[in-house]
Amino acid sequence: MVDIEVLAQVLSALPHDDGEPGQRAWTALAGMTRLICGRYSAEGRAVEVVCAASEPDRGLPAGLARLLIQRAHSDTRFASGFIPWLAAAQMLLPDVPGEG
Repeated sequence: MVDIEVLAQVLSALPHDDGEPGQRAWTALAGMTRLICGRYSAEGRAVEVVCAASEPDRGLPAGLARLLIQRAHSDTRFASGFIPWLAAAQMLLPDVPGEG
């Protein structure tokens, strides 16, 4: 499905405060995760932590990537929103390799 390394690269490269498209992508991920997983779920809390960090350390995106991929594997509702989100986020980052 989705490779943890690729997702961690996307999450690391996606700007938090340097451009509207990056901000919208983070806002969409946070909203979708809260809606489907719950605000206080591990995934919801992890997205909030990474969103709040101006420059997250390398471990935060990797941990978030692992949580999101595990959720996508076990929750088809989450996967149905997450996979298109990831594809759109990758289009914002031409220097980050995609799947395939």
